[in-house]
Amino acid sequence: MTEIASIVKSLAEKSGFVAFDDFEDVDTLEYPLKYLAFAAVKKYVISSWVRSYDYQIYGAEITGRVCIRLFGKRGNFSDRETLSKRVSSLIKKLGFCSQFVMTSIECGELVENRLLGRLEQDIIVDFRTMITAAGLTGEV
Repeated sequence: MTEIASIVKSLAEKSGFVAFDDFEDVDTLEYPLKYLAFAAVKKYVISSWVRSYDYQIYGAEITGRVCIRLFGKRGNFSDRETLSKRVSSLIKKLGFCSQFVMTSIECGELVENRLLGRLEQDIIVDFRTMITAAGLTGEV
């Protein structure tokens, strides 16, 4: 499901974040003046196989969950409005993504992470998509 994580990272970058895969692999101190995003698919299930008219397997319907951690600039707890605008932009882009359908979204509270010195917000997105030999279609 690295395709889904890559799509989410690409959408985060279009919303003004520097996007990464895994939070543990990045030293956030190297990006003090950047808005950061970390996206990871936490679970997915192949819920049903889709067959063509001649009963050949056409693809599979997949449901899953992506967890996204978003951070503001380091040492700046007053940029709530800017971070909120970027988060809203990302949510809109997720809603209009053609490669998957967002079935639900849960936005955490915008909090001050004193340990990292950044504002932080978590987003959990449940999705559905269809994967075929051609790749993700977004059809369900």
